[in-house]
Amino acid sequence: MKRLVCTALVALLLVTSLGGCAAETKDTAATTKPSTTTTTTPTTTPTTTPTVPNDEPKEQNYNPLTGLNDLEGEKNRPVAIMVPNDSAVIGYQMGLDKADFYMECETEGAIPRIMAVFANADRIPDTFGPIRSGRSPFVHTANAFGFLYVFSGATTHVDKYMASLKGFDFMEAGKYGSPTFWRDSYLGSQINKWQNLVTGGAKLSAKIEERGFATTKVKELPFVFGEKSGSITANTVKLKTTPGHTASFVYDENTGVYKKNIVRSSGTKPHVTLAGDQITASNVLVLYAEKYVEFKNEKYTWVNFRTGTGSGYIVSGGTAREIKFNRTATDITFTEADGKTPLTFAEGTTYMVLADKDLSDDISFS
Repeated sequence: MKRLVCTALVALLLVTSLGGCAAETKDTAATTKPSTTTTTTPTTTPTTTPTVPNDEPKEQNYNPLTGLNDLEGEKNRPVAIMVPNDSAVIGYQMGLDKADFYMECETEGAIPRIMAVFANADRIPDTFGPIRSGRSPFVHTANAFGFLYVFSGATTHVDKYMASLKGFDFMEAGKYGSPTFWRDSYLGSQINKWQNLVTGGAKLSAKIEERGFATTKVKELPFVFGEKSGSITANTVKLKTTPGHTASFVYDENTGVYKKNIVRSSGTKPHVTLAGDQITASNVLVLYAEKYVEFKNEKYTWVNFRTGTGSGYIVSGGTAREIKFNRTATDITFTEADGKTPLTFAEGTTYMVLADKDLSDDISFS
């Protein structure tokens, strides 16, 4: 379809020739050493098919997070929402399975948190949450990709970081309140009264337009979609997302997606929402970077990840392969293992894990 569109455009050209919230930028990021990864014996032969260049004309309904043509209307500015992911909340998250892109990484106390990203606010379910506070690693990614960042509260050091980013759009739930954000009584009764804040797509979309935030993408995303297999058999991938939390992703050949599970000492259980829907992804992207202490007090230690080059894995279609990435103060790019070729993603949802490079030996494929 895309080739036909391009051909039509060329023909038309031949015929025609013949006839928010912003402040000043402050770069405080440090450099890092390249991370190390485990070596796995190749079991299959890698194959590649041509990928679609980022500059090729896209369909009007093109989803820049998944490569699919499934958007309605012209809105294509991704909206990212912070979600808790500690053991008490898993099983009570609402609408999390509907996201187009995920990022999971460690916050304070070795607890993982998730940033769920939708290609536009209209794709967010009518009730989504619970919503949690902002953290620097997620702010960095949201800024690098031009996401509109939605969260509930933040520590002083995170507030200062967001204020330092030029042109960074964000919505702090406490500033807007009802009816855009509200407390869900059921979540409050099942978890606690400070992890029951929710929102809904229609209400959030209306507030975004009312406040004048951009609804079309403000940055080109570094995702090239196509087909490429790796040399590592990866029907199951198991990894530590933090020192105390382990996840696994199991490939479903019938649907072509990986199903996420939570691995505990008591056993492995599907990562499901309150409605019972399991989290799935076409791509599992694992990035290893150097972790450092960003801020601490007498109770908690907040961590962040240094910018610079690093390595990791992409898992899709039942195989895995090594990749490289570069996180600068304002951008993130991905390449194949050669460090030059843009990384090819399978069409569909991506689940990205940013983890401490000291955990790079704690990943296995089978």
